[in-house]
Amino acid sequence: MKYLISMLTVAMVGVASAAAWASVTAGSVQLLSASANVARDRPTTLTVRWTVERTVVSAPTAGTVSSTKGEFVDGSGRMVLGTVERRLSRTLLPATRGASTVYTFTETLTVPRSVLFQAHRLGLSQIQYRRAFTDCPGAECAALDPAAAVTLNITGAAAGGFSVSRLQLRFEDEATRKIVRPDERFRALARVQVSGSGVLKAVWEIATPSSTAGTPVFRTLEVIRRQVGSGAVRTLRSPVLPVSQYGMYLLRLRIDEPAPEQAVPMLQYLVIQGRPAPAVTRIAVQGPPAGAGIDQRTLFQWTPVPEVRAYKLEFRRHGVEAAPVTGMMIEAGFTQVSPSTLVMSRLPAGRYEWRIVAFDGQGVVTARSDWQPVQVQP
Repeated sequence: MKYLISMLTVAMVGVASAAAWASVTAGSVQLLSASANVARDRPTTLTVRWTVERTVVSAPTAGTVSSTKGEFVDGSGRMVLGTVERRLSRTLLPATRGASTVYTFTETLTVPRSVLFQAHRLGLSQIQYRRAFTDCPGAECAALDPAAAVTLNITGAAAGGFSVSRLQLRFEDEATRKIVRPDERFRALARVQVSGSGVLKAVWEIATPSSTAGTPVFRTLEVIRRQVGSGAVRTLRSPVLPVSQYGMYLLRLRIDEPAPEQAVPMLQYLVIQGRPAPAVTRIAVQGPPAGAGIDQRTLFQWTPVPEVRAYKLEFRRHGVEAAPVTGMMIEAGFTQVSPSTLVMSRLPAGRYEWRIVAFDGQGVVTARSDWQPVQVQP
């Protein structure tokens, strides 16, 4: 190439309270995204200014600097929640060797309800809006990498200062996972602590075995409205939980208002026909290597288990003896799988452990592997 892109920056206009930039420079990368607050319950309109600074090594021919579309993504950048099919383009100005030219693009952006709804259903408190720019001084083009991004903080509709500072879910026996029979009656408890005061609006939701083998689909169990005060810890009791189908259930308390400061936790329970078998055998895993970095292309492999009905790939935080933070069901007959987009979206950069669990036809755990360390790179 006969030219050099020296900088791509992004700033919020009339929204961010302080100057913030996302910059790309030749030879090094620095990313400090501008940020803004958007209401969770209604579309929000923002003004974004994207700035591309070009330093010419030898004068290019006529061409353009452009971006074909914008994308709303989760915090990891892996899951696309929505797109804005709007092209931004500037014609390259004549320039002499060594001269720098700044190209500014001003975009009026509306964050739609559909994107906010998806983010809320995933338990996200932040999303990003990003654009990739391409420099085309003639027939040859170069993409600027990485794309510049604006961080959008999703807030509730209530008055400032009213927020959920702590949310803990447990079954009545303090467990986070249970194996039960169809004749058992049990409930879950949510301990909610807030800052400020106002009306807590939440929904108990359940995903039944008909969907938990793939992408969970949640339905409403109970709608909650409670007046709460600052610092108080409220214990919310769920309805009696359904046990009409055999298999895995997922339970959560989705808080609509005020905005929670953490991802939405979930409980899981397995309904079986009889008591679980006393012996659980060990599954040998074949990859990835212990401590390896993983992404959506990584293959998780294990030895097959006889008479298995389904497997489940589970992840938890490294060194924390707690319930898995995410997972996915796998059909019997498979002995390798790559994590889904949804699974990876729930694994921000950090250290984790994974294992594989096998279930028989009654939903009883018959085998599991030891926890294996892995890591997700930033």
